[in-house]
Amino acid sequence: MLAKMCLRFDYLKLPPTHLTHFYNILHKTLTSTETEYNKPLVATLVRHSTLLFGLDLPGSTLFIMDAINAVTAVLNLKSNHVVTVPRVEATTLLASLVSFPNHFGAIEVLSQSSSNSTIKADHFKDLVLAVLLDGGRKEPAGIARCVALSSLGIFLVEEMLSKNKHSKFRDTVNVLLVSLRFNTELVARVACDMLLLLSYFVPELTEYEPTFPAKIVSTIVASLHNHISQTSKEDNLHVVESIMFCLLQWCMNLSLDDLVKKDAQGASLIGKVFKILQVVSTGEVKKIQKANPEFSQEYDLESMMSVAACTNSPMKSLYHSSEEDEEAEESSVTAAAKFVMRHLVNLISNFPSDVNSSRTFTSLQECHDLDISATEMCKDIFDSPNLQMFVFNKSTLLTVMEMQKRDISWPIGSSTIPSSTARILVRDLTGRYSANATMIYENRQAGPTTIKRSFSHTNISENLFDSSECGMLRHIAESSPECQLQPGEPLDVPVEMTDDVTSYLEEQVKTTAAQHEQVEINLSSEQKTDFRLTVGRERAPQYSPTTLPYTLCRQLLNQMGYLSWETRHRIHLLKKTEKLLRELKHLDMQSCRETHKFAVIYVANGQEDKHSILSNSTGSSSFEEFVCGLGWEVDLTTHEGFMGGLQKNKSNGATAPYYCTSTLEVMYHVSTRMPSETEEDRHKKLRHIGNDEIHVVWSEHYRTYRRGIIPTDFANVIIIIYPLECGLYRIQIDKKPEVPFFGPLFDGAIVSKKSLPVLIRCTAVNASRIHRLTLPHFKPFFQVRMVCLDRIVKVCRMDTTFETFTAGVYAPSLADQDYLPLAAASLETEQAVEADINDSSKSRAGFSFSVGNTVFY
Repeated sequence: MLAKMCLRFDYLKLPPTHLTHFYNILHKTLTSTETEYNKPLVATLVRHSTLLFGLDLPGSTLFIMDAINAVTAVLNLKSNHVVTVPRVEATTLLASLVSFPNHFGAIEVLSQSSSNSTIKADHFKDLVLAVLLDGGRKEPAGIARCVALSSLGIFLVEEMLSKNKHSKFRDTVNVLLVSLRFNTELVARVACDMLLLLSYFVPELTEYEPTFPAKIVSTIVASLHNHISQTSKEDNLHVVESIMFCLLQWCMNLSLDDLVKKDAQGASLIGKVFKILQVVSTGEVKKIQKANPEFSQEYDLESMMSVAACTNSPMKSLYHSSEEDEEAEESSVTAAAKFVMRHLVNLISNFPSDVNSSRTFTSLQECHDLDISATEMCKDIFDSPNLQMFVFNKSTLLTVMEMQKRDISWPIGSSTIPSSTARILVRDLTGRYSANATMIYENRQAGPTTIKRSFSHTNISENLFDSSECGMLRHIAESSPECQLQPGEPLDVPVEMTDDVTSYLEEQVKTTAAQHEQVEINLSSEQKTDFRLTVGRERAPQYSPTTLPYTLCRQLLNQMGYLSWETRHRIHLLKKTEKLLRELKHLDMQSCRETHKFAVIYVANGQEDKHSILSNSTGSSSFEEFVCGLGWEVDLTTHEGFMGGLQKNKSNGATAPYYCTSTLEVMYHVSTRMPSETEEDRHKKLRHIGNDEIHVVWSEHYRTYRRGIIPTDFANVIIIIYPLECGLYRIQIDKKPEVPFFGPLFDGAIVSKKSLPVLIRCTAVNASRIHRLTLPHFKPFFQVRMVCLDRIVKVCRMDTTFETFTAGVYAPSLADQDYLPLAAASLETEQAVEADINDSSKSRAGFSFSVGNTVFY
């Protein structure tokens, strides 16, 4: 009762005499843990003292050592009923001290031996961390273990931002990695979220130890294999998806050199990742040897109290039991594995692009640069003779179109290109991509072949290559480094002669070459006098550009092997109908990344009603600095990424904070960024903020923020930030009962100013994810795209013979009509034209692909 009365967030300040008597009782109670009779009293006091260090009470830091000893005693209580012991409250009280050492340094605390003396407690970080590490290893209560793991994640972030290298840093990461293998989904998910948080600090981890990030990724791969090899249909597979996306983010943040570097067994890191992802996508777990590293016996992975028994949050919605739900889960896991693999192939080392990071896919569509009057997707594009659509491997849509050359620059030196360009639009699980291709011809004049009468040996040091060939080889090496035979070595430099060629063999080769030269000269002289071998001079055919449509695309498809018998079962034509057009528009509207929108509300001192809060047009300097740390400002009129419901006409403000990665987009609805002059403006602001599922409230008021101040049926999670006078920030989590636990921030956490924005952003994203899992019919973005692709393949794919398919490629505009025999009849004419082109004076030709600023040959 006394603790409830004194530890309240209220405007009434306790009188000094009252506070002194409370501190005296508190100190005596917390230090009376040696007697068994007093331990229940200590446990009761700990249960109601979680806000001891979060209310800025004067002198409250004196009880740090008392709190550590009391929490340790409570967590060591032996009880047949774990619920009766305040394990969650005790862990929360101790976890709130994680940020204190770096912020305060050495502080004075009350001594355990005497009540009126003080000692320096610069080592209390080690004491707090030791108890939390033990909780992460052995804590029997599920929510208490989640709080311990979340506090360990906060500790790691604080250490990296402060540039500290604590001796227990490696042990802390190891606890998170081991907890990833936990048999309870919620605990494993929290550990996965903490590891995902660490992936954004790869430079700091590399500075701590260069091989640390690679070891973390390898351990995550082993944990993923452990989960898929032990998970049955009765188990929930959402944690497998979380681990795969955690693995994806680590790979995206690591350098390409670290990913391709091979270990002692000759295996690269990216190879291990793709191997386990292939197993998840196909379900062939037995093909990989089970990864079962020996973990310390200190980690209790099996015997833990049920999470549901430690919280009032119903977990039923997270565990499906019907056959339809099980099939949907397995389909989602398979789609996630395929998405992660394709995402790595498409975007690794390519994100962010040199243009912007708000788009990971092209904005080009079929209607762009095509010789039609349409400016958007319409039925007219299907009538074009220069466009054909395919489905490849039942999972990828290809649009191959031919365009007249416009202002397309090809850095190819003295070579020339034809008057048309081929473009390929690719749609798959990860988005929409485009690539341009054209045929490159070398400017070479053909002439009669003659034999020189005399030869001289060429100096080996001279350049044997033509200047145009050297230029093309140099350009290939610069624009496409993966084509280099050896890293860092140009392609236009001849390979040095090996030491195996001796001088004797060299002389023999020279002698043989001289003899062969003399034989050729003698034979040429004899043939000139033999009238039977004298013929007229043949003239090289002259080049004439073809006027047939879709010629370049046909050549491209043929050279890529799509017109062969072997690949016939992998590629099919699509029925170019209005239904396909609608499905393509629907597919392009689906997000290629996970999207979230969060409300950020500023509450000034003395504000307790909706009108005053929504009328704020500015915030304090601390609030504005916090908002700047959440993301970066984007101009809503030109922003190309996720808008979060905001309009481009500035009716919701000119700018807004925005954050994104290659798999995530977050738009913040900041209350002070939106207009608030009129009642209509405030109504629009309330409509946007009220419809958000996650609210982040910055409260400088002296009273606790109440849920009903902003009336809404949403706001399933409210994360409230209370600035403290000491420079730290206390966090309050107000969530609806159906929302399970999430981290890294928890109710009662205290963090520093430096780590506050990144921890708030990560907590809000995790809260949104865990809330969506409670929705009965929720599907992640990649599964929605997979459903759209499967529907297009099922409804619009044309199952045709090889002859009909080939004729459709030669005459795209007739592919959906009854004139395919006419298209097949044009094959002979087309072959004759191509023969003339191949025998023309422009003797050397090859395709060049351009994606962005990169050209591929």
